[in-house]
Amino acid sequence: YVQSDIAVQELHAPVGIALVDGFMYVSSMGPTYHKEVDGYIVKHNLGTGENQLLLQNQINSPKSMVAFDGKIIFIDPYADRESGMPSVILANLAQGNIIGKVNFEAGFPFDIERINEHEFVVSDSKLNRLYLITLNGDQLEAEVWLENVPGAKGLAMLEDCLYIAGYAVDANKPETRTGMVYKVHLPTKELTPYLEVATPAQTLNAIAFKDYYM
Repeated sequence: YVQSDIAVQELHAPVGIALVDGFMYVSSMGPTYHKEVDGYIVKHNLGTGENQLLLQNQINSPKSMVAFDGKIIFIDPYADRESGMPSVILANLAQGNIIGKVNFEAGFPFDIERINEHEFVVSDSKLNRLYLITLNGDQLEAEVWLENVPGAKGLAMLEDCLYIAGYAVDANKPETRTGMVYKVHLPTKELTPYLEVATPAQTLNAIAFKDYYM
């Protein structure tokens, strides 16, 4: 558990957080909220409280992220200025520069989770699907991995299963939704409902595990 403050003026729509070696990295979607290339990552020193802004004028609106092996991988869900597609970006933490990027067709990429040494999964809450992001060196590849995951949003790994926050739809009452956590068994890619949760918003956004508690 970490409690720390970051100056309000240095955060615009903060979304993703990663803790690495005494630093907290926070994605900021920028003051224009994806209308301009003004997103960035805040590198916050938990010991001194000092902040450093990374990747300024290089990214649109960084969202969810995962830190690993001195690198950080994150979603930029809004259309890349050149390709017109969302992207997943790989950056070097020490140097604070982009070292890899892949653009791919998607509705609204929402979250990213690492499932093994070289593979990550990205959820799409608009198209109800999951994408597989494969890392080969610093090269990234993206492909559709699983379809028909209703409201796919937050992701969390536990042992050999990936858990997905979303919603369930009653076939007899399609306008009625309730929050649902789905489970994907990675070796078989079998998707099953795991936990139904009634929420006012009729969907779930994020999930996490701590000592097998969700």
